[in-house]
Amino acid sequence: MYESFFQMNRRPFRAAPQAADYFPAASSERARQSVARCIQRAAGAALVIGPSGTGKTMLCLVLAEQFRDKLRVVHLTNGRYATPKALLQAILYELGRPYRRIEEGELRLALIDFVTSAERCPGGVLLLVDEAHALPPRQLEEIRMITNLVRDGVPRVRLVLTGGPELEERLAHPKLEALNQRLAARCYLEAFTREETHQYVRAVLADVAGDALAVFSDDALDAVYSATDGIPRFVNQVCDHALVLAYAGGQNVLDPGGIEEAWSDLQQLPTPWHETASVAEEDDREKCSIIEFGRLDDYAPETMPDVAVDSEPEFEPVSASGPEAEMSIEQDEPADPFGGEFDEEEVLIDRFAMLDTVAPPTSTPVSCPEGQELAARLQPHLVEEPGPQLRVAEREEREEPDPASDDADSFDDLPQEPRDSSTPAAAAGKVSLFDTPPEEDAIEPRTADVDSADDAGVLVIEDDPRPAARAAWEVSGARRENYGQLFARLRRG
Repeated sequence: MYESFFQMNRRPFRAAPQAADYFPAASSERARQSVARCIQRAAGAALVIGPSGTGKTMLCLVLAEQFRDKLRVVHLTNGRYATPKALLQAILYELGRPYRRIEEGELRLALIDFVTSAERCPGGVLLLVDEAHALPPRQLEEIRMITNLVRDGVPRVRLVLTGGPELEERLAHPKLEALNQRLAARCYLEAFTREETHQYVRAVLADVAGDALAVFSDDALDAVYSATDGIPRFVNQVCDHALVLAYAGGQNVLDPGGIEEAWSDLQQLPTPWHETASVAEEDDREKCSIIEFGRLDDYAPETMPDVAVDSEPEFEPVSASGPEAEMSIEQDEPADPFGGEFDEEEVLIDRFAMLDTVAPPTSTPVSCPEGQELAARLQPHLVEEPGPQLRVAEREEREEPDPASDDADSFDDLPQEPRDSSTPAAAAGKVSLFDTPPEEDAIEPRTADVDSADDAGVLVIEDDPRPAARAAWEVSGARRENYGQLFARLRRG
């Protein structure tokens, strides 16, 4: 656009970095030499840290051009790789190897096979990772594993990581300690100084066959440094935009006003910070540059309309005026949760309360003498079975115990007779659950007429309608099965 107007053979300040436009500033040249030495010696990974716009990508391009004849160069321009598979695909793409529709494990094996091949990759691979601070820790660990490839004692992958200051903080994480230990060089890029800014602009204009002094005056170069703080990317933007505005305005020489106008236009500022003004306006500007703090009522400009403002108390420190707020808590009497009125009260009916009034069911008494005596002795010790209507009925009559018997409590509260080997318990008419059972013929239960010897032990229990016998065995819920089990225990001992 403006090349012919200023008699230049090409655009001097290009937006995209080019290796041919490299300017050997102090920090940039020092970093290039240190990283190049590390690559040549295969000493380990190199780290380049610098703020945005200080020339990290430019340094990667210069290193790629320097070692392109010796190594296979892989330049990853960004760190936006969500998975290790995407990272491996990007590396294989830069090497010109197949990368589509291949699983992650096969991609890794394909990369290892290519890198370790002396025929296809004689010198090894130079891996330049730009914007490495955007890589997740998993991808950084994958890169470390790639650098472990060694052939004949020489690493096959030379690694250079460039990124912002956050990259150094990320590498300090304990999970990335293995990669941090492999760093053999740490370099830091800085912005241009004022002198380096002047030299850079003049060198770029001289490279395009232009006269720097004829286009940018010394004051204009000082304005470039003041506007950009020496950041190379901003320097290129401001100088290029200033040449465009000068071409549009028909100016052959750029002054500080043109540089400031270009910077204000790029930043979308209302007006440049430097304008041609009279001496009176300069004096007013110097007065306005001083800002004093105080109460608003101290400043009452005549141009402000009169507005009624309520008077407020003057602010005082807390130590002088006491507490700014007082808190008071009023304690009310606790409310009775049951004092309110209820719409309807629910009446709860205990269905099990009526069981005490229900008459116990009558049980069929037994008629044999042994059974009656056993029932009389076991009556106080029967355990009540669970159920809604089971309870022990009150006994109307109880025979007095035999004075000769021992009424001491036993282990399970059952009466126990003294054991006498000379007198059988059955002969005395007393039966105990803990005594040795007598011979089978000692107890002669009443049996029915049987046809076979197998039914000799069957007991016959007859119903007795007499009230006295009914009262002796009147237990609610007692079953004949329970009685049979107890009597069987007596027989088995």
